[in-house]
Amino acid sequence: TERTTIIGKRTRTSGTPTLDASGTNLPAISMWANTVILRSFTVTGGASPNDGGGISIQSTPVSLIDMTIHDNVAIGGKGGGVYSEAVLGPVVGGVPDPVLTIGGRTVIRDNQATDDGGGVYAGEGIIVRMTGRARLEGNRTLGSGGGIYLDNASLALIGPVSIVENSATESGGGFVVVGVGTGGDLVSQKVNGQRGLPTIRGNGAADYGGGMYLSADGVLNLADLVVTNGTVTGATTCVGPV
Repeated sequence: TERTTIIGKRTRTSGTPTLDASGTNLPAISMWANTVILRSFTVTGGASPNDGGGISIQSTPVSLIDMTIHDNVAIGGKGGGVYSEAVLGPVVGGVPDPVLTIGGRTVIRDNQATDDGGGVYAGEGIIVRMTGRARLEGNRTLGSGGGIYLDNASLALIGPVSIVENSATESGGGFVVVGVGTGGDLVSQKVNGQRGLPTIRGNGAADYGGGMYLSADGVLNLADLVVTNGTVTGATTCVGPV
């Protein structure tokens, strides 16, 4: 498959380049069936009438490195900051597994969704990897999964990444793991030689799971993870295996 790389060049006078989609009533970026690397620029002002306020991804392996994705909104759907969906299934026609890597010092903050996934929504078959010092911060949803919503998707928290101060009107202020059939799952781990642990802190939900919510079919495999200050039923609500 082909690979597309878009890199923003920081300057002393103007700082990091910004892609501002204000007034378009569309996602700032939409991607389909290619391998894409986005590095070192800001995405803001996206306002999708459906899913994916800032970035809409369909069947595409995407790496977000040193990005800032803020103040986008999915007005009528899911994934205020980022929406990722495997429309073609995990592997079709030579397309690699749809991995969404959120790495470096990427910050996904202050985005909003009417439905699930204020910061990020990952659909069936999506593999989400948070690495480096990536952060999901201050995102909110009128549904579930203030930081991230995993709908039969997988999330790996690797190293000192953080999911902090996100909120949901329903369940899972930090994130939701929902499994149907094969089940969604969460894995956390420390990186040898790197200081800091994955952290989930200060998230809130009006219903269940201030820090995280795990459905009956979800799978939770936690090691070297810090969970603090969940505002509803402690930090975690689990109705599935741990």
